[in-house]
Amino acid sequence: MFSNKKIKKYTKNIMIAMMAVLMMVGGIAPIVADAATETVNVKAYKVDGSGDLSMADGYLNDQADIVTKNGISTMTLTFSSFASKMEDIKVSIAGMGDQIPTTPKKNGTDGFSFEVPDTQTDIEVSMKLNLGFFHPAVEFIVHPY
Repeated sequence: MFSNKKIKKYTKNIMIAMMAVLMMVGGIAPIVADAATETVNVKAYKVDGSGDLSMADGYLNDQADIVTKNGISTMTLTFSSFASKMEDIKVSIAGMGDQIPTTPKKNGTDGFSFEVPDTQTDIEVSMKLNLGFFHPAVEFIVHPY
């Protein structure tokens, strides 16, 4: 039915296919390991202006907006992946280290609010973004309060 030559040829093709699969799995493994949490920091952020946000490994480098109304500032984040969520949110007055309590938003978008003494306060914001399997684009938007 099969000659020795054909068996060797099919065996070689199967070996090549198996090596290709192993190489693909080897290429995916570091991506899975890298998909844990990323930390986003905003330093010396003016509540009535915008601050420069950058993710630790360069997945995000964007402008952020905070809306202030009646002394309550709101930052809202919109993710392009359902697996994304914010963790370990910390807001403090810049240079002082005093932590400001935050209140999570439950209106269909991940966000949080905090109160500041006045609109000229410099604040520092840090949080961890749990990005799930893939790194989504992270967009910071103004919440319409």
